[in-house]
Amino acid sequence: MSREQAQSSVKVLTKAVAVLDALAEGGEMTPAQLSERLGEPRGTLYRVLAALEEHDLVQAGARRGGYQLGLHLFTLGNAVARRFGDERAAALPVMERLNGGTIPLHGGANARALLAFEPEEFWRRYAEHAPLTAFTPETETSPDGLYRQLRETRDGGYSLSDQDVIPGIASIGAPVFDHENRIRASISLSGPRPAVLESCFEEDVRLVREAAAAISRQLGQDAAARTKPAERR
Repeated sequence: MSREQAQSSVKVLTKAVAVLDALAEGGEMTPAQLSERLGEPRGTLYRVLAALEEHDLVQAGARRGGYQLGLHLFTLGNAVARRFGDERAAALPVMERLNGGTIPLHGGANARALLAFEPEEFWRRYAEHAPLTAFTPETETSPDGLYRQLRETRDGGYSLSDQDVIPGIASIGAPVFDHENRIRASISLSGPRPAVLESCFEEDVRLVREAAAAISRQLGQDAAARTKPAERR
């Protein structure tokens, strides 16, 4: 390859990266919109988009003539994410050190929503290494009882805390998943027990689960469902 050809290839690559960056920042765009945003001729962008589309780096959008990022970028992103290894194993010692100063994983709806969607081996390791401290008479302190609560949380899709951390206070928690359908966070609603569990319990559960689902979609959970079956938990 001549020096001129090499320089031309670098310029094309630079334009392709600029297109991907623009679509990542601005969402779906037409060649005309990209031309205005990037200051490139529309004809040049048609050629760049065609090359990117051939490799599934961009794809047709919902609007006529629009383009959006392609699913091959999702695959590449997963490859990068895998470099960081299994954070579950790395997180357990840290969470154990935090246990007591803050609400531990077995206490409260928010924490149990996190723990419930980890592998059951993680549950057993947690029960073996972290004391199941009682905060109130309602706190579950036996491993078998905790496992039962966690399975109920998985089955129902939400966790429930009924005065097991603070007397008179109840909470409802729901899990948040990422683009690999793995638990990443949880969200909860809490308040006086009658307000949370008696007057509008079903509505509260619906609102918490919908909020968690909306955050999960922002983290790419829907994309994970389109590209591979969800793992059985």
